[in-house]
Amino acid sequence: MKRKIRAVLIMAVFACAVLGMYYMMNNSSDNHDSMDIPQTKVEKLLAKDLELEYPATVKTVMDLYSQYSKCFYDGDYTEQELPKLLDQYRQLLDDELLANNPVENQMNSLDQEIKAFGGKGKVIISYYWPRTKNAAETESKDEVTYYTKDGAKYASTTLAYTIKQGTKTVTDSREKFVLRQDSDKKWKILGWVLVNDEK
Repeated sequence: MKRKIRAVLIMAVFACAVLGMYYMMNNSSDNHDSMDIPQTKVEKLLAKDLELEYPATVKTVMDLYSQYSKCFYDGDYTEQELPKLLDQYRQLLDDELLANNPVENQMNSLDQEIKAFGGKGKVIISYYWPRTKNAAETESKDEVTYYTKDGAKYASTTLAYTIKQGTKTVTDSREKFVLRQDSDKKWKILGWVLVNDEK
């Protein structure tokens, strides 16, 4: 009888130990997963390793640039995340542009632009490559123009940003970008200019 009771107790202790270990493994796995998997748009952008997986084409560079820009002006980040976002964003810029825009100056300018943008109640809804027309007024599908100058490869492209201000929507705020390919064959943004701002 004592052997049976002892066997039942040992089995019960063993079962409790197994259940306890299972519970601990599941909980630690859930916590680990929630810490490792980026959830928000900001976390996803910060999780990108641009050293290992730099965008391969002009369009993918510009797409990522626009995601960072949209994120800046959305304002859905913490005070600690903004400098990290700017560091990621700066990896898309050409060395010449970086040399002319030290990180401290760029952070101050960005901070002022974000406040001015948000103060006017503006929000970037989306961005897209506008269709251009040639002299015959037929639609052109050339969204990126490539050329070589002084032995370096360049590209230019125009992006349009849809901006909402209150109930009014600005549908065609366009910026023209110039990119240059660096020694690692990565396309980096050399500069941009506002080409029009139709309201």
